Amino acid sequence: MRQRLGQEGILRTLATGSASSFVVSVSGAAIGVVLHGLLARRLGQEGYGTYVYLFGWMNIALLLAVMELDTCAVRFVSSYLATRDPGRVRGFTRWSLRASATSSLTIGASGIVGLYLVRDHFSANTYASALLACMILPLWSVALVSSGCLAGFKQILRSQAPLNLVRPVLVLLGVVIVLAAARSAFTSASVIGISVAAGTVALALSGRWLVVELRAVPDESPATDTPLWWRTVFGLLPGSIAQRVLGVGTDVVIVGSMLDVRHAAAYSLATQLIILIALVINAMSSIAAPMIADYHARADEAGLRRLLRIIGRVNILLVAPLALLIAFAGFRVLAWFGPGYAEAYPALLWLLGACLTATLGGHATLMLTMTGRQHAASVIIGASAVGNLLLSFVLTAKFGVTGTAAATAIAICLRNGALCYWVKRDVGMSVWPW
Repeated sequence: MRQRLGQEGILRTLATGSASSFVVSVSGAAIGVVLHGLLARRLGQEGYGTYVYLFGWMNIALLLAVMELDTCAVRFVSSYLATRDPGRVRGFTRWSLRASATSSLTIGASGIVGLYLVRDHFSANTYASALLACMILPLWSVALVSSGCLAGFKQILRSQAPLNLVRPVLVLLGVVIVLAAARSAFTSASVIGISVAAGTVALALSGRWLVVELRAVPDESPATDTPLWWRTVFGLLPGSIAQRVLGVGTDVVIVGSMLDVRHAAAYSLATQLIILIALVINAMSSIAAPMIADYHARADEAGLRRLLRIIGRVNILLVAPLALLIAFAGFRVLAWFGPGYAEAYPALLWLLGACLTATLGGHATLMLTMTGRQHAASVIIGASAVGNLLLSFVLTAKFGVTGTAAATAIAICLRNGALCYWVKRDVGMSVWPW
């Protein structure tokens, strides 16, 4: 009876949290796909390629600026709440926001200085776009950490809405207004400028909601455990960098650097079609992360095992139909934007295979990072990232964008297999749904 009630509790939490998270993620993803489609049509393949190429570099800088503080926030805030330690809840929140603001401002300012020194090598539009991308960095960095803290409070909807829904809605509205007012002057710099304004609103919103949650925490003086927090950051960061190497954003940078921005545009548009699958997985992960940390803090192994089985089964039920639909309709959708985009269809199929693999064992990473075993996760992910980079250089040069996607898919499959094995070996639990 107790086991049944525990399972029903997990299902209720997952259903409530993942439903709202899924609605926000899918809505934001749908808007993002519409936005990218509009940009691909209006900017042209070269202009759209410049936009996604710069954003690829900006996302790499964002990773270094955030330093996995958003992931640390989910883990520590939820753990401190579970162990009734309000002082450290306040202390960690304040420390993480200050750290992300400092690092992002430093990296953004360094980028602006570096761009100024080499400004003669860029066109006016590319230079302006790159400067604006540097301005986005501190906005998104602090907003991400705020979102991580909100997720630690189990405020999943509020943690995701500012960046995943409000921001893309505002960017799309801004793009439509600019197109209607001055179509001939529409450039990639225009889009990134609109993104700066939308990022400001998202930061203000997430910050406001975090203040509301902190007011409900008992008023104790902030307590710190800075050495532990920094050790966790540096333990997670290598794995996070490796995850970025395995991501499609880095693929766009590789394609744009080794081939050209037109190929980067085709590859980026293909990745937009699989975003829905990735968001399904991320929606479940955003719910599971604080729950894993909570169960681990309370040493509830039975509840943790039930959680892993349920997440795996729900992921499969949601992802399999989407993958089949995208596989059958993908070529026609890409071809509608032009023949230059349709050449990325084989790459799309490779990326679909990678998503299906992540569905079966992708939350193995959470099992390691949320239970204090981030070093093992970092080593495995780091090794697969190095392999992905080497494969990408070789296969991209030989097979173009299809080779880039194949390298990513192979590396993700090997990574997930190794992570699942390590969870079974070190934690004594299986992340498979059966």
